[in-house]
Amino acid sequence: MNLIQPLLVGSLLLIGFLYLMRFRNRISDRLIILGIMGVGTLFVCFPNLTSRLARLVGVGRGTDLLLYASLVGGGFMLVVFYAKIREMSGVITRLIREDSLRGARRGGKGGTA
Repeated sequence: MNLIQPLLVGSLLLIGFLYLMRFRNRISDRLIILGIMGVGTLFVCFPNLTSRLARLVGVGRGTDLLLYASLVGGGFMLVVFYAKIREMSGVITRLIREDSLRGARRGGKGGTA
């Protein structure tokens, strides 16, 4: 076992633990992060597995397969983040409008009463 493997596995476990404890509560999110941690740990502990899997799906090297998977995953995350930002922007706009209308009805300067 190389020195880098325990460091990578430890990093995966730490990131997964922090994510599970701090950010998400839905069971689907927890299952996804546990799956990613499991696959990541498997690939770190058995690096030849990525090469065999790459050849199985028609990609030359395991590193290329991981790069392609990272690009697809990153693109998916960009779409998810963009949708969330748009949703939050709409909520903020609605709240500001409601606050302004509430302030106008009172004849004041906004909802700071």
